[in-house]
Amino acid sequence: MKKNKLLLVSLLSVLSFSLSSCQKKPNHIEVHGLEEMVLLYIKTFSKTFVQDDITVRWETNYSSKSKFTERIKGNTGYLLEERKKGYSDEYITFRETWSFIDENGEMISATKTHFDENLEAKEETSYKVGSEAYGATYETYYKYFFIAENFDSYLKPNSKEGGETDYSTDMVYIGEIYNHSNYFSYMDDWYDFAAWHTDNGDIEFSLHGDTDPETELVKNACIHFTFPSEAYSPLDEVHEVFTFKMSYGENEKIELPDISSWENKASL
Repeated sequence: MKKNKLLLVSLLSVLSFSLSSCQKKPNHIEVHGLEEMVLLYIKTFSKTFVQDDITVRWETNYSSKSKFTERIKGNTGYLLEERKKGYSDEYITFRETWSFIDENGEMISATKTHFDENLEAKEETSYKVGSEAYGATYETYYKYFFIAENFDSYLKPNSKEGGETDYSTDMVYIGEIYNHSNYFSYMDDWYDFAAWHTDNGDIEFSLHGDTDPETELVKNACIHFTFPSEAYSPLDEVHEVFTFKMSYGENEKIELPDISSWENKASL
């Protein structure tokens, strides 16, 4: 996934994509088709995905059971997962995960779980070593946006991701940018990417939100998807809505735990 992300972002260096610093942004951009939509999506998120000081907060709106805060500072990441306690609006810490490279150059993913599945007091600590473990927990938020880049692959049969039925035909893909700041300086710009099946209402995807007109960084996002129950869903859900808020430049340093007494799961 990380390799694909880098390839997609680097692709921008060879794109000539209608805008330049000396030109006024068009009021509205609209593209049709999978390839065109993905290219516009890459253009919109390119600066956000390469930020090395970013905080991303997100939660699941459909199940409303968990919310997450991920802080990235350089090659170090901290992910906090909070879960709703019973039927109340109170969230409590469920799991903390640190992704970092230690003084010996080892890639580490360390996890502290505070509560069990019944939200009873319990603490477990462990870590794994290696690029695979580190890559699975560093920049976790990106896996949700990965759906936009590869939505069609989940609908194809006999592929690594797809199920047994071909749902990839009769799909509509649209990408749009609305530069509201051209009219009102106090407004953010707006993006909207959508895909749906013309004959199957159980297949749809949307990604929309705001970008800062000056920095071109994404400020927030909403991802909604629906898959048929028999198709492959990349997040093990057939229907879900996620909302994201991004902020930048607020992480001076991420404090790392002392894992010298933690269980090394890679050695099991």
